[in-house]
Amino acid sequence: MSDHGDAVEDPEFSEEDIHVVSSQGNVSREEAVKALIAANGDPLEALIALSR
Repeated sequence: MSDHGDAVEDPEFSEEDIHVVSSQGNVSREEAVKALIAANGDPLEALIALSR
């Protein structure tokens, strides 16, 4: 990762997974990627974590 602002790029996750977490979790793309990282790439786990 780079230190260029708050932009988070992680090619490990599909754009579809990022979009699903972002839209269903009602969060930004960056927050969705961070949630996916924390959930080891599992979109369902990411959404559960965001709902807490």
